[in-house]
Amino acid sequence: MKHIITLHFVNDKNKEGVPFKTKKGEPFSKVTIKVAVDPKIPQEYDEKYISGLSFNPTDASRSWEIGDEVEINVEKNNEFWNFKTPNKVDSLESRVAVLEAFMGGETKSEKIDLPTLTEEAGEVAPDDIPF
Repeated sequence: MKHIITLHFVNDKNKEGVPFKTKKGEPFSKVTIKVAVDPKIPQEYDEKYISGLSFNPTDASRSWEIGDEVEINVEKNNEFWNFKTPNKVDSLESRVAVLEAFMGGETKSEKIDLPTLTEEAGEVAPDDIPF
């Protein structure tokens, strides 16, 4: 879902000033944002801090600015709200969901009678073509 950033900051250290490190000792950053929520579609995370982790110094989330419109997936993890930037599969699922909603929300399959091949020539007779 697309959101507009209203607050953004990046931390590479915890409150005690200790740098964030993975179990393998690699550094990472914590990205914290707030987003503007469409008043027509209120969300539970309106005016809440939403956090995500960035393991790559070139991640786009580190360079977001207030006012940027970003595509993120927001989910609740216990009492915290987290975001992830969608990967290719997430983006595809989102696009399919929009198309399904546009088509009525149901997947429909219709059986189409295919023309039979004539045995002599291996071709379809013009009268057998359904369109």
